[in-house]
Amino acid sequence: MPPQEGETYLIEAKWQSKPVGASALLAFSAKVAGKATWSRGLYISISGFSEDALAAFSRGRPANLIAMNGQDIYFIREGEMSLPQAIRLKTRRAAETGEIMVSVYQLLTEGYNEPPHRPASHLRRLPNLRPHLPEVPEPCHPGVGSGASA
Repeated sequence: MPPQEGETYLIEAKWQSKPVGASALLAFSAKVAGKATWSRGLYISISGFSEDALAAFSRGRPANLIAMNGQDIYFIREGEMSLPQAIRLKTRRAAETGEIMVSVYQLLTEGYNEPPHRPASHLRRLPNLRPHLPEVPEPCHPGVGSGASA
């Protein structure tokens, strides 16, 4: 079941080696707050979020966004939970507790109010899924600095 009709999500996604910090998350929250009152934010960071970023929303700040990390995306791609279900459950958890980042793994193992696509008993805690970003090769300029002449 997809998110309800009329729900608007603004999405920001980062694929970088470091977890997203508080300033980036707060800036995105401000962008969302500047939109229509029914808008919500979904911030996806493949490397997760720093402790200070998540703590910034646990200090009484109203949550207008939810967060996903690389492990969440992995479980969604593997069919453990659908994206609409993950958004719905994360949004509900944020409304109830103020937590903007609760992992799909945690939602699955807790059986958080909706059954997962498959029983959670087969899940295992995965190691850090932070991707190893590929090295970008240096540009190749034939003849430059090689002593070769044309």
